[in-house]
Formats: sequence, C-alpha cells, structure tokens
Amino acid sequence: MNEQNLSQSNKPIQGSKNIWIITVTVIVIVTFLVAGSVYVWQYSNLKSTEQSLRQQITALRNQISQLQQIQIQQDQKIVEVIHKENLRYILDGNAKAIANAFSEDYMDMGGGLDGDGITNIHTVDFWKTKFSNDNFNDIRDKSIEELVDLNNIQIYTYPNIEEKYSHFVCANTRITFKCENGDIFIFFLPTEDSLLFDGWFGIYRKINSEWKIVAGD
Repeated sequence: MNEQNLSQSNKPIQGSKNIWIITVTVIVIVTFLVAGSVYVWQYSNLKSTEQSLRQQITALRNQISQLQQIQIQQDQKIVEVIHKENLRYILDGNAKAIANAFSEDYMDMGGGLDGDGITNIHTVDFWKTKFSNDNFNDIRDKSIEELVDLNNIQIYTYPNIEEKYSHFVCANTRITFKCENGDIFIFFLPTEDSLLFDGWFGIYRKINSEWKIVAGD
C-alpha cells in the first residue's frame, strides 16, 4: 500500500522535471535561432555597407581623376599660350620679358658651356648679348608662324614626358635637374625652312603661381 502511494507521488515530480528539461531545451534552441538570425542579419548589413563604401570610394577616385585631368588640360593650354608669348619676346628683342620667363635654377639639358647645365639665361644681360649678336638678325624679322609649326605642337605633363618623348631624359645624369610631378614639356616643331633648326621647346614648372621655364636646350 505504501509502495503504491510512493510510486504515485513520484509521477508528478518526474513530470515536472521533464517539463523543465523541455522548457530549457526550447529556450536554448530559440536563443540559438535568434542569435543566428541576428548574426546573419548583421553580417548581411555589414557586407552591404562594405560594398556601398567601396562603390563610394571608387566614385570619388574617378571624380578626383577627372578633376586632375581637367586641371592638366587647363595647365597645358596656359603653358602653350605662355610658350608662344616667350618666343614673341625673343623675336621682339625684349630682353627683360624673356629673361623673366626663365627660372633662376634653369638647367641646360645639353650641359651648357661647362657641362653642368648651369647658365645665366634668366638674366637681362644674357639676352642683351644674344640680341646684339649678328646671328640674331637672321630671325629678327621672322614671324612665329615662319619659324615654328603651331599646328604640330607636342605637349606632355610629367610623368608622361619620358613615356611620350623617349629621347628627352628628365633625370639627366650629367646635371642635377630632375622633373617633378606637374612639370610640362612643350615643343613647337620647326617649319620646313625654319632657321630654328631645333624648334622651340622647354620644360615649365609652376613656381610661386607663375609658369617658368626650368629646363631646355
């Protein structure tokens, strides 16, 4: 009789334990499912955000590249005008104006008189001496169009100078001159019967907001 009653009293306890185990199991499973869902959702959001940021970075890089290209084109147009004006100063015998066109650190890529590239081409006296030379009379009365072909202009911005104009070296081992980013090489090719056999060329650099000829031959 007592054993029967004890057996019957244990059944509710055992049932309660089973319910508790099931409940805990369900809670654990639900927790894992929720956590997994949250992780998947967060991972998906992170991937989406990462992709969006990459697209924005790519778009910004493209915009910067386009702006840089526009700036290069504008600078080249300005230098082309200046280069033509400088040749006009020479033909007009304007020593002060043409001397001002050259930087004080101008380097003669041909080496100059002493082979080190140093010259005083940026001085008025240099040009007064040039203009007093009888050889200058041969081109004094010529027009720019007679001397150079303005329809055949080569103009490049460093670092494309050496790539496009391979025989002109921007890091001449004989002199100390080196091209810098933004330097512009411009070459007015001579006309067929030009007295300027080498044409009219130079490398320009923006110094204190002014374009100066920093190298040539």
